[in-house]
Amino acid sequence: MARILEIVVCMTLLLTLFGLFLPRTYEAEKSMVISTSVQEVFEEVNNLKNWEQWSPWMQIDPDIKISYEGPTVVGVGAKVVWTSEHKHVGNGYQEITHVEPHKQIVLTWDVEGNYEHTTTTWTFEEQEGGKVKVTWANTGRTGFNIIKKYQHLSKAPRLEKLFGVGLRRLRRHMEYYTRQAQSGGQHDAKAQQYGEAEDDKTIIQ
Repeated sequence: MARILEIVVCMTLLLTLFGLFLPRTYEAEKSMVISTSVQEVFEEVNNLKNWEQWSPWMQIDPDIKISYEGPTVVGVGAKVVWTSEHKHVGNGYQEITHVEPHKQIVLTWDVEGNYEHTTTTWTFEEQEGGKVKVTWANTGRTGFNIIKKYQHLSKAPRLEKLFGVGLRRLRRHMEYYTRQAQSGGQHDAKAQQYGEAEDDKTIIQ
């Protein structure tokens, strides 16, 4: 029994010591190239109500309850608040705090008990051939809290996975409407099939 106690104490000390050297910040980031204009995809993301069409959290919990606050749903001051009983969604809000037209959107993102007082940044970079590279990133601080440091070792990769799912859904959404516009607004069977592609099944449940 004494030997087991010694092992437990040693392991605790080692984990504590290792935790002291873990970074006090974390970052999650995912990028994707979308075949649409930078103006169109920027305006899509800059309107928080549009997120209902492609946000991965909407797919995780279809019963999520959403409300919009602030003077607008577009640009600086736009704010969305949500509540959810799903463990991977929770209760939180995000608010657009800075906009650089067609280049960058910065939001405060807060999820109770998970990602508190963090910063989300979207960047848009024009590519050749009328395409745009879209990057979705989130940064936050764990401070000196060793437990939070260990938690974010797994949370950051999970967040990157969700960003990837969201970007794929955004790409399908944008490219579908681009195809529709190119067809003159007429019904395009190929575009319709593309726009209704099966949702990504790698989402964390």
